Amino acid sequence: MPTQTFLNLPQEKRRRLIDAAIQEFSRVPVSDATISHIIKQAGIPRGSFYQYFEDKFDLHHYIINQFRTSWINQWHKFQTESQGNPFAAIRQLFPVILDDITSPQYYRFWQNTFIAFRDHQMQPRKKKKRPAKKPVLTTQNVALDRLTLTADQLPLLQQELFATIFFGIRLYIMASYRGEEDPRQQALDQFDTLISWLENGVVKRGDSDD
Repeated sequence: MPTQTFLNLPQEKRRRLIDAAIQEFSRVPVSDATISHIIKQAGIPRGSFYQYFEDKFDLHHYIINQFRTSWINQWHKFQTESQGNPFAAIRQLFPVILDDITSPQYYRFWQNTFIAFRDHQMQPRKKKKRPAKKPVLTTQNVALDRLTLTADQLPLLQQELFATIFFGIRLYIMASYRGEEDPRQQALDQFDTLISWLENGVVKRGDSDD
């Protein structure tokens, strides 16, 4: 994650480095990207880069986390509108995310990111201990048909829903990469199926209803 030195930079300088990184990660997957291209585009010395980030993978992870934070904030808004129903909110959020990743500015970035995931080219990252996050919802406003979530279970549900979001993005990217017909609608349909499984459970049915 970025150092405090980077966070203390004026917004314009931070934006210039991030834009240069997105441009480079859109050109090639992060494993093939070069810091030289990023700093040249951003107009900063190499030494300054290492005062801000550990390496190119650290910078790439930060960019993805910025998207994720924005999406979580939108999810909170949709939860309020749906009286705290996390499944209704996540269904509202997924099309918004598809709009974000398919914009001309970001599509190649996300395509290269998920192709790299597919090919196992991402460098393993060191796991860092993070402070516990406060639950997004409360036990009072989450009472689904068959269970009531406790406060300590809510972060786990959020994690699972966003894992499903990223899997849904991957479904879209790969369908688009293969040139399949209407990959957006295909991803929306498959995502709705995945969320329905989480929401209602999966029942294996036999040849008859007996």
